[in-house]
Amino acid sequence: MTFPVALGRGVIINAGAEPPEGWLGAPRVVIDDAAVVAPGHVVARLHAAWVARQPVVVELIADAASFREPRSYRLDPWEAGARFEPIHDRLHFLVWANNVDARGADPIWWWGRKAERLGAAPCADTRLVRRNIGGWCRTIHSRRALRAWELSAALAS
Repeated sequence: MTFPVALGRGVIINAGAEPPEGWLGAPRVVIDDAAVVAPGHVVARLHAAWVARQPVVVELIADAASFREPRSYRLDPWEAGARFEPIHDRLHFLVWANNVDARGADPIWWWGRKAERLGAAPCADTRLVRRNIGGWCRTIHSRRALRAWELSAALAS
């Protein structure tokens, strides 16, 4: 499967690895143990790239599990204030939201993989695919669709 860089997706690579061809010139953001402890700077960089649909290379040095679990904050909402941000949750979201995982032999776009687990199947037609399921019209696509996803026969009936 190819992942056009024009879609604004980033790529996640292992420590010291070279990114795939399409991301060779993209800015690199390093997620190491220090970034997990104090993620403000990397969250700001990843957020800016995500909003601008700018491809980025995420060099994942830290263990991905170290920022996977949601964090609890022991304070009342009025104590948090209007600018409170669960920064570690943002870090996890921004690392995985729109990035291709190229740490293994075959690159994976995890949202596509999750859709397959729910019964979707990749189709060659990149047009928007719609199906009516139980009175609900569901559209499964990326806003700038990399691939359209067609619902399985079990869901379409």
